[in-house]
Amino acid sequence: MKQYRNYIFDLYGTLINIHTNQKWPYFWKKMAEYYNCFGTSYTGESLRGAYERICREKDANLRRELGTDWPEIDIAEVFLDLLDGKREGISDMDQWVTDTARFFRILSRFRYGLYPGTLPALTELKERGRGIYLLSNAQRVFTEPEMKVKGIWDIFDGIFISSDRRIRKPDPAFMKDLLAAYDLDPKECVMIGNEYGSDMRIAAECGVDGIFLNTDGNSPEKCASLAEGLGFIPPVISDLRQLL
Repeated sequence: MKQYRNYIFDLYGTLINIHTNQKWPYFWKKMAEYYNCFGTSYTGESLRGAYERICREKDANLRRELGTDWPEIDIAEVFLDLLDGKREGISDMDQWVTDTARFFRILSRFRYGLYPGTLPALTELKERGRGIYLLSNAQRVFTEPEMKVKGIWDIFDGIFISSDRRIRKPDPAFMKDLLAAYDLDPKECVMIGNEYGSDMRIAAECGVDGIFLNTDGNSPEKCASLAEGLGFIPPVISDLRQLL
């Protein structure tokens, strides 16, 4: 495998194996019970409807404001708006939003762990003096604690999370901001991710090599089909240790 000076990683589906389910009625019933402790009067169904409506509205507003097809709202703002002005028993609103977001995430999460190759690959690359960066479509309020719990937060030389930047992959501005922030030469970088439409596409548009991590077990024919239109055929690996 070709060696690079800098490695830019996706997170979910690449380093962390995670599955969440926000369609489960029981999940929304429990979230409604939680919100009603602070003065609201939601049912599970009405809370889900309000959540999805607020997300759509914020997404549309940000899309217009930034002129991008790939906006990323801050989900913490949604949790705050769902209070609808109520705050019974809440003395520290910032802490409440953080706690609420984490409860939401944990309640909806069914699978959560590192892929077997994650720590060995990141540790070895770090020991070799390579630059290790994260470019993730994610929400910081979820992602930071999940990475810290799994012991990978401090490995990275730079972390770009889409909710902080208000744009997400495959908007090339997202990767270009990371390259500029750390003065990285695109020719010395590689993007590793599990999605052709975001990870490999943004790499192609920024002149960065890409390596596709096939964590979904796609057939070679499927991978070739998904790579059509990228302008390059990224190597396919099934384990991050193959980078070494």
